[in-house]
Amino acid sequence: MFAYDRDSKTDVGTVYLQEINKMTFEFIGKAKPIVTKQMANNQFGGFSVITSENDSYIAVLGSLNQKGNDFEQMDVTVFDSTMQKVWTKEIKLPYTEKLFWIQSKKIDRKGNFYILGKNYFDKAVDKKKGEPNYNF
Repeated sequence: MFAYDRDSKTDVGTVYLQEINKMTFEFIGKAKPIVTKQMANNQFGGFSVITSENDSYIAVLGSLNQKGNDFEQMDVTVFDSTMQKVWTKEIKLPYTEKLFWIQSKKIDRKGNFYILGKNYFDKAVDKKKGEPNYNF
């Protein structure tokens, strides 16, 4: 099980991994911190978790609350099936949050991370003068 906690005094967010007995649903041992993120001015949007198609990799994604003209960014930490950290990276996309909408996120069977997004040209509308106003 994954859990999230934010320390309001230090402005640090932490994702924890907690093992659970599948038969009794009781906790086994203590929760282990697996991802920690220093936040600034309540900018942190939260965490999400995705798994690869074959469950061999798990990605913990940390997103930031962006303002319209800020570049889209997130933290990605990838773990193998035994929850050993494989890699971590802060990703800053060359698109503003106002004009780039993430459609999907995926982690493949080798632990590679992909983002598919809709990039609007000048305004977040699908069509302009009958023509598409975006690319992927």
